[in-house]
Amino acid sequence: MENVAAAFLCAAGKYGINDRMKQMSPLPVFEANCFFKNHINGFTTERFYQIIKKRFPKNEAEYKAQFDILLQVDAQLTLNIAITREEAELLYCPLSIKHDEDAVVAQDGLADILIPDIMAYNCTDCNDFFAHLRAEKPNIPTRIAAAVCPDEKPPAVCGTAELLALINGCDWRESSKLTLIELAFNPEKYISILERALIPVAAAFEACRGLWQPLVEAFDANFGLPEQYADILHERFGDIVPKAKRYYAVPTVTGFRQVFFSEPGQENCMAVIGVLYDTLLKISMLESNSEAELSRIMSVLGDPSRFNIVLRLAKQKSYGRELAKLLNITPGAVSQHLSILMSTGLIESNNIGNRVYYSLNNKKMQHFIHLLQCTFPLAEEE
Repeated sequence: MENVAAAFLCAAGKYGINDRMKQMSPLPVFEANCFFKNHINGFTTERFYQIIKKRFPKNEAEYKAQFDILLQVDAQLTLNIAITREEAELLYCPLSIKHDEDAVVAQDGLADILIPDIMAYNCTDCNDFFAHLRAEKPNIPTRIAAAVCPDEKPPAVCGTAELLALINGCDWRESSKLTLIELAFNPEKYISILERALIPVAAAFEACRGLWQPLVEAFDANFGLPEQYADILHERFGDIVPKAKRYYAVPTVTGFRQVFFSEPGQENCMAVIGVLYDTLLKISMLESNSEAELSRIMSVLGDPSRFNIVLRLAKQKSYGRELAKLLNITPGAVSQHLSILMSTGLIESNNIGNRVYYSLNNKKMQHFIHLLQCTFPLAEEE
């Protein structure tokens, strides 16, 4: 009963803010979950490092030492995986369409349904965290309904017949539909697998604090004081930041290049920001001042669909299916266009709850406009 009581104190939107969040310390259970999600979806640290070296070779000194640390942490966590590959894929592979490996990590795996919002990681004690997930089991049918109908408001209470109709009517794979039905009727099976997956990796992450602590200290030094978080977050990420009374920023090591926000509509907004986010943004600016880079961006924007996506994102953030509906193209086509646009740096992705939103990278766009003006200087009219 004590664990269940603690779990309810950790309910999303109801929890307070724990000491780790106040001290800008990574959340071990979140780190473990992000580690599995990235690995199973093909976003290993080593793979991303090779991509960065190929894309930004001139400034490797800016990021090599940081990636050396990340690779060591990754190796330690890998040694502590306690579930099979099949079990990991069951939890973290996307349930809908096959995700584009060059875009962003999918947000529609079973683990995303079991953990509906990053505020759940406020339960830093593993026992409290999983007690919270078990206390939330009655809400899983409603979360499944929201997952299979992302463009519609799910019913407040989803009965068995209604849920089965929603699952059978969605365009997901048949195997995914069967898995969702089993999840609805036997959530404990999947919570137990998740528990066996996360606890040893979270413990391993804590054990290698000496490795990753310098990255967190550098992040802390660059991010500012807690009373400045609201201004800093809105300045960096614009309208992607949910409205809230209080804002907290927490670094993530395993999600070193990503940004996550808690669900909107809560008093506290938690932003989990990759420890290399600023570094990667910096090097993209340093090496994007060539005519070849300008030519590539102009070529990318020459496609009408990609140009219209940028126009839309200049006005407001959007998610993939929303863009597909607006442009009257398939979600798969949108994913490909977003992947290409992401490679230029003109747009960026942020995780809000369990949905990936895309928005314009204002700094990169301003830099692109500056390159245009420098490359094609216009004589002043007399």
